[in-house]
Amino acid sequence: LINHTFLIGGGGYGLVSKIRGAQSAVLFYNFNDDIKIDFGYGGLVLEYIGQPDNLVHYSISALIGAGGVFYSSYYPEIFYSGDFTDSHNSAVFVFEPGINAEMNITTFFRIDAGISYRLVTGTDVAGLKNSDLGGPAASLAFKFGAF
Repeated sequence: LINHTFLIGGGGYGLVSKIRGAQSAVLFYNFNDDIKIDFGYGGLVLEYIGQPDNLVHYSISALIGAGGVFYSSYYPEIFYSGDFTDSHNSAVFVFEPGINAEMNITTFFRIDAGISYRLVTGTDVAGLKNSDLGGPAASLAFKFGAF
């Protein structure tokens, strides 16, 4: 955190839910079973904090980075062990700008709520478009530190 107003950091995100892939991908890759989509990304986070000494203030942020998306065929009896087979993947570029409302709770604790929009390019797997991986998001963060 530079001069209480400019933050330079890093961030990483990934799917925690099981999302089934499209039937067209099952046919395209000749899978014998259902498929699962996995997606994760991370990168440089830049954030400008406006009027940081006010009780409630705003910040504007952006994540610039890369990630990956892949399909995995899985067999239900071994799915929970994380043993996947027949992976098909693609590297992607991610840009996620956002705006946040932040409240100073104590000198070392802030609560931050925000919205962002994830833009993804470079998706190259059957049955998925860049717009399938991008879209709006909401966040809630608890920040601890020397502000």
